[in-house]
Amino acid sequence: MCVPDPQNLLGLPPFPLCKADAAPFSSGLKLSFLNLIGTAQYSPTSNPTSSDMVSFICSAAAATLAIASIAVNPSSALETGDYYRPSGDEVSGIPGTNATYHRSPCPALNTLANHGYLPRDGLNITTDVLRDAIMSVFNLDDESTQVLLDLVPSSFPLDYISTHNVLEHDASLVHTDAYFGDDPDFINATLVEDLMGRSIDGSTLGLTEVAAVRADRLAECEANNPECTFGTTQITLAYTEAAIFLLGFGGNVNESVSVEIARSFVSEERIPDSFVASTSAITLAEVETVVAELIAAASS
Repeated sequence: MCVPDPQNLLGLPPFPLCKADAAPFSSGLKLSFLNLIGTAQYSPTSNPTSSDMVSFICSAAAATLAIASIAVNPSSALETGDYYRPSGDEVSGIPGTNATYHRSPCPALNTLANHGYLPRDGLNITTDVLRDAIMSVFNLDDESTQVLLDLVPSSFPLDYISTHNVLEHDASLVHTDAYFGDDPDFINATLVEDLMGRSIDGSTLGLTEVAAVRADRLAECEANNPECTFGTTQITLAYTEAAIFLLGFGGNVNESVSVEIARSFVSEERIPDSFVASTSAITLAEVETVVAELIAAASS
């Protein structure tokens, strides 16, 4: 069913869409160890004094603790821009999770955390840090970035985004509906392949393809999810995400994104080497235009 929601986050008119209405880890270990014990200079033939031995033992102990710390949290050895994606039990998108790494259903935010533009553990993200990350990596202008910042508290963990029907929503491009119980961080490989396979020319995804996927995801939600909710708030969020998928990931070129780049962002949550951000800041007017075009195409 489709549940109407009067909230309109972008100021758009309502749209009737309801059908019924580790290499860095290894080198980091090595550098940390060498930096910490490099000054000890202990040699078994040098007849060390007791103070020499104490110095060496303390340095070695410090090195051991540093190595243990990196082993527990390998991303601590990385610099901003380096890629590390947590996996397994160490990561979760469930709201309130105790996992080491907190993530969300948003591939853009997860990607920023995986590269260190946001805190890698996904905790204590401030709107100032988020603003800088979005604007520097995807080149959204201040106004369009502010619209996104207005959706979150001044400080939050990434798993906050996972709260159902707050920002996370049904009929996602690559995530299973919350009703079915998957971790919100889980990426549905079948949905990813369906999205990538929609490319008409085999190399790019454009407005037509993404709009068709959006419409199909809603139809699947209504058919299979007895709690499917897709009111005005969800419509606004879903189509704004789709617009940023095309403009932000695609570098604002012809309202399209290459399949290669799209797959890297949504499946690997990694900034691909071939990614080039928009040469001009992406404006709110541009985002709103693509949102309206996507909705019109999905409704036709």
